[in-house]
Amino acid sequence: MKEYSVGLVTGILLSVSCMLFISAQSSYQRLSLGELSVNQLSVKNDQGETLCTIGGKDAGILTLYKNTEPFAVLDAEGGQSASLSLYNTGKQHLIQSRIADGKFQSFDGNGTAAAIIGIDDNLGGMLAIRDKNDSLACLMTSRGELSMFHTNDAGHFSSRIRGNATAAFLNSEDSSGVFFGLNAAGTGGMLRFMNHYGKTTGIIGTNSERDGQFTINDRYGNTGWEQSGKLNNKTYRNNE
Repeated sequence: MKEYSVGLVTGILLSVSCMLFISAQSSYQRLSLGELSVNQLSVKNDQGETLCTIGGKDAGILTLYKNTEPFAVLDAEGGQSASLSLYNTGKQHLIQSRIADGKFQSFDGNGTAAAIIGIDDNLGGMLAIRDKNDSLACLMTSRGELSMFHTNDAGHFSSRIRGNATAAFLNSEDSSGVFFGLNAAGTGGMLRFMNHYGKTTGIIGTNSERDGQFTINDRYGNTGWEQSGKLNNKTYRNNE
């Protein structure tokens, strides 16, 4: 009888323990699925090095680390849109690329923006390439314009090609150079030369009456000699 009582008590105790254990597991699951509020969350490896942080002040910032340095940053705090910045793992640890405000930027080894592609408020879609001195070297826009710039000991030069069938090759310092394309009246093509005063010194092409024309000006842009193909064509003039 005594052994029976001991066995009965033992069974009761085991049942109670099992119920308490199951109840504790259920409570733990309910807590683990609840809301967790923290100011910043960090993930570290076995060596105590930070691998990832989630934080921010006015908006969220997700930072991934490599070799204890930020490697990628997803930031919703700066600008009017979220940004993604990627960094190199070199000694200087400079930014390599960035996506923000509708633009993708790629940076050179000095941390200077080397190429930008995206949306501009004034230009629309655009592609801009800059040289190692952070000077604009090439610009292409959705307006159908391509501009290229070059600087050397002789000066600053630009080449501009536009979708309206015109092109200009100029010295940016004094506006000397060459223009070719359609004339202002749209009646034909023309080639125009400018001196370092920015004045037109020569024109060859089609005039507004659709006749060939050749004009030579002085240094100030005053006409010195002008000839129309129509005036020299006696047969055409008599038939007219």
